[in-house]
Amino acid sequence: PKFTVKVDQVLKQDLTVTLSNGDTVVIKAGTNSVPYELKAQGDDVYKDGQIIEVGVDNATVDGKSFENLVLGDKAQVTIGDTLTEVKATLTVDKTTVAEGGTVTYTVTLTNAAGMPMASHGE
Repeated sequence: PKFTVKVDQVLKQDLTVTLSNGDTVVIKAGTNSVPYELKAQGDDVYKDGQIIEVGVDNATVDGKSFENLVLGDKAQVTIGDTLTEVKATLTVDKTTVAEGGTVTYTVTLTNAAGMPMASHGE
C-alpha cells in the first residue's frame, strides 16, 4: 500500500520523519509531503489477509527543536485475502507395469487460465 507522509505547511528545511515500523522518510525543504510505500506480505496461503498500520513516532530537523510537535493518528489499511485458483493434474508415465516395475506419477499445477504455476515457496 502507498501512504503520504505530510505536514500542514511547506518546510524551509528537510524534516526527517521516523515511522512506527522503524522506517524513516525525509520531507524535503520546499515541500510538505513525501510518498511512502510499504510492501504487503504477498500471496501466501498461510498468511493471506493482513492489516498494515503505520504512524509517526518522531520528526526532527537537524539542529532544531519543536515547541509543540503534534503527531497524527496511525494510518491503517486492511489487505483482503487474495484467492488463487489452482488446478492439480495427476499423470502417469505408464498405464501397465510388470510386477516389481516402476511407475512415475507427476502432479502439474496450473492456474485458472491453464498456465503453469510459478514457485510459491517465497
